[in-house]
Amino acid sequence: MRMMPGSHKWPVLAHRDTNEASNLLTRGQEIAEKMNEDEAAFIELQPGEMSLHHAGTAHASGPNLAADRRIGIAIRYMAPHVRSVAGAESALLVRGQDRYGHFELETSPVADMDPAAIAEHDRVNALRQAVLYRGMEG
Repeated sequence: MRMMPGSHKWPVLAHRDTNEASNLLTRGQEIAEKMNEDEAAFIELQPGEMSLHHAGTAHASGPNLAADRRIGIAIRYMAPHVRSVAGAESALLVRGQDRYGHFELETSPVADMDPAAIAEHDRVNALRQAVLYRGMEG
């Protein structure tokens, strides 16, 4: 993986949708402006390792040449007073109380593969997909 040092302090970078099948991101997003690859820091990850980095860090990786899949996960913690500017979204309250109601609250699973948890996942995923794919109709 390569990262641009200090990019988490930059203004939000414009992205473009490529819809490339080889890009694992929802819409095949990539940074719109050309990055100076000579300034990138390379992070070598071994199988089973992961990176943790600020969401604003400009980062990329080459194609997955392993026999197993590559997995990405994003975890975002925010205070209940925060609002989504993207549309209806959900959140799992992990601490305190939500006195604002800006997000549809998710229900924690009680067991692995619990039918109620699977239904909740489907509900939350539908909300998220509506936001992620907005503007992609047609």
